Amino acid sequence: MGLSNLIKLDIKRLFSSKGVVLLCVLSPLLVLLIFFSVVYPSFIITGTEMTPFGIVNDEDSEAVQRYVDAICGSEALINVATPYPVESLEIGRQMVDDNKIAILVHIPEDFFVKMKACEDVDINMIGSKSHSFDVDMVGVALETSLSTVGKSQNILEYVRKDAIEKGIPEYKANEFVLDFTYFSLTQQMNRRAVIGMEGPLSKTGEFFPFEYYIGVVFALFAMLGMLPIIQITAKDKSGALIKRGLFIGHSPMNFYISRLISGVLMITLILFMLLPTKLLVGELGYVFGVASSANIFIILLGAFTIALCIASMAIMIGSIFSNVEASLWMGFYVIMIVVAFSGIFFNNLENLAVLKSIGEYMPLRLSIGIITNILFDFSTEQYLYDIGKIVILTVVFVIIGRHNYLKRSA
Repeated sequence: MGLSNLIKLDIKRLFSSKGVVLLCVLSPLLVLLIFFSVVYPSFIITGTEMTPFGIVNDEDSEAVQRYVDAICGSEALINVATPYPVESLEIGRQMVDDNKIAILVHIPEDFFVKMKACEDVDINMIGSKSHSFDVDMVGVALETSLSTVGKSQNILEYVRKDAIEKGIPEYKANEFVLDFTYFSLTQQMNRRAVIGMEGPLSKTGEFFPFEYYIGVVFALFAMLGMLPIIQITAKDKSGALIKRGLFIGHSPMNFYISRLISGVLMITLILFMLLPTKLLVGELGYVFGVASSANIFIILLGAFTIALCIASMAIMIGSIFSNVEASLWMGFYVIMIVVAFSGIFFNNLENLAVLKSIGEYMPLRLSIGIITNILFDFSTEQYLYDIGKIVILTVVFVIIGRHNYLKRSA
C-alpha cells in the first residue's frame, strides 16, 4: 500500500460520516441564508439601496423642526435612507402597508416640552417585519442623537437660566440654547466626519458589520473542522494501524503526509463556499459599498493556505495524547483560547496590549483577515502580509506536529 493508498484511506476515514461532511459544507451556507433573510428583503421590496422612511412631526416647535432637519441631512443616513415628510400618522401607516416607505417615524406632541423638563421622551417607529433590519438601522441613528440631546439638556437649561440672571435678554438665551442644541445634534449625527471617517455609512457597515461576521463564520467553521482530524490522529496513536503499516515497511512520514493532505482537503471543503459567496458579493457589491478585485486564484490560494495551517495545527494537537477523549477536549479548549485571543468574544483589546499582540498571530484572526480581504475590499499588500504570517505559523505547526507524530509512531 503506497502513499496514494494511505491518502485514500485517510480521506475515507475522515469522510466516513456523511452527516459530518454535509454539516461542514452547508453550515456556512446556512449562515449566509440567515444573512440574506435579515438584509436582502430591504433591497428586494424597496428595489433600491436607499431605505425610504417617512416622518410625521406632531410637534410644532422650531427646536423639533431643526431636529428633523438634522436627521434628514445627516451624514449618518445619507445614501442609506431617504426621508419623506408625511402629513399624518394614518397616512404614514397606509404608506408602510403599501410598501411606499419602509419605516414611519412619529414624533409625538409635547416632545420638546418633555425633553426640556428632563422627562423621558419616545420617538415611535413603525415598520413591517420584512424591514426589521431597516428599523434597527434608523433606530440606532435616532437613539444616539436623542441620547446626545437629552444628556446635554440639563446643562443647557442651567446655562440659559444663568444667562437670564446676568441680564441677558430671555429671547437671546433661548436662541443660544436652540442653536447649541442644533449644533451638538448635527455634530453627533455627522460624527464620522468629525473623527476623520469620510463618506456615508453603509447598511452593512457600523450598524451591522456583515463583512466581519461572514469572515468569522468561515474561519470559525474551518477551526471546528480540526476536531475530526484530531480524533483520528489520536486514535491512530492508540491503535494498531500505524504499527501494522510500519511492520509492512511503511515510513511514519507517509502516515503524516497522508494525514496532512486529507486534513487540508477537509478544511478546504469547508472553505469551498467562499467561491459562490464571492460571486454573490460581486453581484451585490452596492450593498457593501465595495467591489473586490480578488480572482479565483487568489481565493483558492487563500483557502489552501488557511486549510494547511489549520490541518497542521490539528495534527500537532492530536499527536500530543494517545487518549482520544483527552485530545478532543484539548482541541476544543485550544479553539476557545484562539477565539478569545482573536477578539470574537470581546473586541475591546485596546487596553490589553499583550493580548492584542498575541491575537494578531492567531490563525483564526489571520483567517478572518484573509477571508474578508478576499470577499470585500481586496488589498494585495494586506493579503500577502496575512499569508506570510499564516505560512510562518504553518511551518511551526508542521515542525512540532511532525516531531510528535513520528516520535509517537516510533
